[in-house]
Amino acid sequence: MSVTVYGLRWQSIVDFVVLASSIYLLVRWSRDARALRVTVGILGSEVGALVAGQFDLVIGVRLIILAALGAIAQIISTIAAW
Repeated sequence: MSVTVYGLRWQSIVDFVVLASSIYLLVRWSRDARALRVTVGILGSEVGALVAGQFDLVIGVRLIILAALGAIAQIISTIAAW
């Protein structure tokens, strides 16, 4: 059972708040030029994986996703070192 407020479900409202908060934190964090370049690179990799998936390039998709995960792991280790 889903209660609506002005035609919106509570799940949609929570989803919007989480997404807006994530975007805010990403923009705030990416003020540093290097962080922005890495973030754009990761997003570009994910778009490349989607395009490769449309052409059924399974190995290419997996390699691109692994590269993006490696970049994310590097970011996390850099942040943890602070």
